[in-house]
Amino acid sequence: MRSSVWLLISYCVVVLSTIACGDSSGPSTISPASVALISGDAQPTPEVGTKLPLPLTIKVSDAQGNSVAGVAVLWTTVSGTLSSSSSTTDASGVATVEWTLGPTVGSQTATATVTGLRPVRFSVIAVAGPLAQIILSRDTVELLGIGDSFRLNARAADRFGNVLPQTTTVESADTSIVTADNFGSGAILTAHAADKTTSVQATAGTVAKTGTVVVLPPPCGASSRSSTLAVGQAALFTGSAASEFCLQGPAEGAEFVAVPYYSDFNGGFLGISISTGNTTIGVTSSRGITPRFQTAIGTKGPVSRDDAFETTLRQRSITELTPLIPAARLAKTQSEVRFNITVAVPAVAQTAEPSVESYQHVVLFFTRAVNELTPPSVNYYVGGFFFSRDLFPTTQNNGVAGCATSNFAEMFYMLAPDPAGIINGNTRTIDFVKSVTVATLAHEFQHLINASRHLYVNLGSSAFEDTFLDEGLAHVAEELTFYRSSGLSPRQNISYQLIQASPNVQLAFDNFAAANFRRFREYLLNPAANSPYINNGFIPTRGAIWSFLRYAADRRNSGESDMWFQLANPPPGVHGISNITRVVTPDLAGWVRDWTAANYVDDFVTGALPVYTHPSWNIRSVVEVVNQGMWALDTQQVDTTNVTSVGIGDGSAAYLRFGVRPNTVGGGRITARGAVVPPGFALTVLRTK
Repeated sequence: MRSSVWLLISYCVVVLSTIACGDSSGPSTISPASVALISGDAQPTPEVGTKLPLPLTIKVSDAQGNSVAGVAVLWTTVSGTLSSSSSTTDASGVATVEWTLGPTVGSQTATATVTGLRPVRFSVIAVAGPLAQIILSRDTVELLGIGDSFRLNARAADRFGNVLPQTTTVESADTSIVTADNFGSGAILTAHAADKTTSVQATAGTVAKTGTVVVLPPPCGASSRSSTLAVGQAALFTGSAASEFCLQGPAEGAEFVAVPYYSDFNGGFLGISISTGNTTIGVTSSRGITPRFQTAIGTKGPVSRDDAFETTLRQRSITELTPLIPAARLAKTQSEVRFNITVAVPAVAQTAEPSVESYQHVVLFFTRAVNELTPPSVNYYVGGFFFSRDLFPTTQNNGVAGCATSNFAEMFYMLAPDPAGIINGNTRTIDFVKSVTVATLAHEFQHLINASRHLYVNLGSSAFEDTFLDEGLAHVAEELTFYRSSGLSPRQNISYQLIQASPNVQLAFDNFAAANFRRFREYLLNPAANSPYINNGFIPTRGAIWSFLRYAADRRNSGESDMWFQLANPPPGVHGISNITRVVTPDLAGWVRDWTAANYVDDFVTGALPVYTHPSWNIRSVVEVVNQGMWALDTQQVDTTNVTSVGIGDGSAAYLRFGVRPNTVGGGRITARGAVVPPGFALTVLRTK
């Protein structure tokens, strides 16, 4: 028995010894300590899409510099392909892979990674291949008739489309139809006949590319479909159907406004060209309308609040405080204690120091620091502000980062009385401070509520509300304050005549509503370049989003309070445009399109459908006063003989006026950069007279 035990022990020792030592082909037990790049990096002028002449090679060594065999290496690249995604070092500690470059000119990289060690990166600068094709900016170009032109780019390129610095030449197959004026990498195509088709050929060396040029017939011919509209009626053309619009002129003739609108919800820009082929006539101006009443708005004190300061502050909140949101929420779960501030009553134009003391209070801190934000001799003022910084904990708590400059309170910083104008020479009487404080609070309270609910109530979101919507809701809060103060209500079509008739309403308007119309005026002055939902805090955007939110609430005509509540309380991950489509309408593009038409039609064109009106405000009567007696909306006449060019942004519109002769059909054709208009384009045509 004893000899058998020793035999078993001896056998185990031999087996264990064999496993521990292994042989030269088994995995190494030596730990790799470094990875060195041996060759394959920075190979000279490699061509895109080709295999590099030298393989990518690395070497793995231990701490003593000895080669380490059998080490797994992971190979990756986002440019091109590798002969293998992994390999193992050989007896010399070397691993290699072949790299075929991707198709893009410029820097391309590949990486070799050994677990636990810093990756090794290979880089090359890829160059374009030889001339293989010519790329036209349009394979088929549509021109609107005689005299219309298009800039056709014809770029020499390699097989992957990388542009080469090589001159191209464009020639027309029939110069009586289209001529081509070359400029080095393309040509200006100009039409000399209508309702014709020809071709152009671009060449570079031995490579050629042929394109088609279609010169469209004049609009509104015998085969075209026309619309007959009464005054106030509208025709809507969308997508490719908007390529031609034709209107029947009655016996007395007619005038129209065409509102081209574009949306892609991606910040796009669309250039369109319109030709009427002399089927339209000019119309009288609708802009220089002097109202039947004249009075100044906001004659007391500075003209307006400084919206630029507000925009900068909100942007700082988003940029600097968004990364702190998770930490603030964690701190709240660790301690439900809230802090607030009480302040000693300050003397005029002096500062009081806040102190953390009580619970469930909102603090109005009247401080000269706000007065100092307004420079001397300017026509604006900073009335006060809320800073979402004050919603964050002040110190680190259980490893959670804090915001050291926070007052950790629901707190507003307000303009202080300064009757003597000690601060920057700006006189601030007690009456003036009283008159601007409530409107400022209404605006800033919305920011406080919106920020705090995004931060501590509606959990799961990683950001505050988008700037444009946050500001729009704050301006709605100002308007709601006007209704409460004046005793009026939404959907009463408030005109400036009505405002002017009552001192109480006039005061409420000056304090709480006039600023919204000033911002809206800035939008109306350039509607083609501005939009209600572009995510910025610029004044035209703020005027537009306030007006659209009011229009949307009126169009819904029910549950307005719930609409505001829902917009301030979105579910996690919902903000900006998606918040509006969730609460207001899934057809946001269509509602904004109709809103742009209402901006022209409201209380100006009789018989218009309700979707083309602003039920709460007679906007022309109010804007005309804000704009010193002139209607502010920027419009232009359609050229009757030449091409009219218009550029519109995402969510933007233009306003084109034209007339149609008695008992004739008039209208126009539209192209977008030499092609059919895209799906996001729409044209609303309304008869105005």
